[in-house]
Amino acid sequence: MGLINFVGFYTFLAALSLGPLSIIVSITGMHFVIAVLLSVIVYKEKLSGMRILGIGLAIVSILFLRA
Repeated sequence: MGLINFVGFYTFLAALSLGPLSIIVSITGMHFVIAVLLSVIVYKEKLSGMRILGIGLAIVSILFLRA
């Protein structure tokens, strides 16, 4: 676990050196999307319309920040 944490933090620092802070922090703040997608894949959880809408809006917000 410590090795995975180290690699993740190192990747985060490398991303900060390459891109703007507002976009990098917004993308890393979307960690909940990965948790939801893994729960769909691993536990066969059904996504409600509100969750799909929330994930879509989070992704659209990143696209707006990028422009």
